[in-house]
Amino acid sequence: MGKLVLSIQSLEQQAEPIRSSFQQQALAVLTADQKTKLTALQNAAALMPTIHEATALNLLTPPKGSEGPGGLAPEIVPDGRFGGPR
Repeated sequence: MGKLVLSIQSLEQQAEPIRSSFQQQALAVLTADQKTKLTALQNAAALMPTIHEATALNLLTPPKGSEGPGGLAPEIVPDGRFGGPR
């Protein structure tokens, strides 16, 4: 088990520079307007943990379609139960 964990960690370390290089290439082709929108999106993403906490405390209404168990849309969980009517 320990060897497997070490192998996974090694692969993750090898993948990081590849991911980073791809990200830099993708960012390089964005227009100024797209970069501005991406910055706004990154700022919004940083709020996600706080949004989830506020939603869990019933301080915010969940987005439409995420009201079911585990965030599953009601149409995926008929009658609000897994497996539908009994």
